[in-house]
Amino acid sequence: MTKTVRRACALGSAVALLTTTMPAIASTFLAMELPELVAESDAVVRGEVLSVSSFWDADHRVILTEAKVRIDERLAGDVGQVGREVTVRTFGGKVGDYEIVAHGFPTFRVGEETVLFVARKADRTVQVTGYQLGQYEVMDIDGVDVAVPTYDGGSTLVDRSGNTVPGPEPLTLTDLREQLRLMTSDPH
Repeated sequence: MTKTVRRACALGSAVALLTTTMPAIASTFLAMELPELVAESDAVVRGEVLSVSSFWDADHRVILTEAKVRIDERLAGDVGQVGREVTVRTFGGKVGDYEIVAHGFPTFRVGEETVLFVARKADRTVQVTGYQLGQYEVMDIDGVDVAVPTYDGGSTLVDRSGNTVPGPEPLTLTDLREQLRLMTSDPH
């Protein structure tokens, strides 16, 4: 075996060993508490997801998803009147045989009731503030409407010091409304 062949075999073995022993790298996001989510958002709305569609971006490099959400209640701020629709854009989705799973980013299902912290972006899109941290699913638990965080743990949350922190906790819709009212002095 020549010296070049031995080096190539050794390099190939090293690469194979590294790729099989390296840990999976997860997305990391800065944790945001309710006051931060409110401060970074133009509005907080409760609504129903009416439709979901995914498509390639203009450069055909990234799959994006848009969800049309009917605003059933304005909890704070304003991105539209009650009864109107808002289109929310996020990363990830499936187009044909291609699927991009963007851990930590919001996902939507037609028919789900949701609370969204949203912000208008410079490109005129509306996006969920704080990625999954700004999205809650509204669920009836023992006759009480509860805002359940959609944070799925597929990404790592860190505080400003870089320490890993747990995800957000569920809270009743009544408690969420009251906290938002106190934070924003918004009568809605």
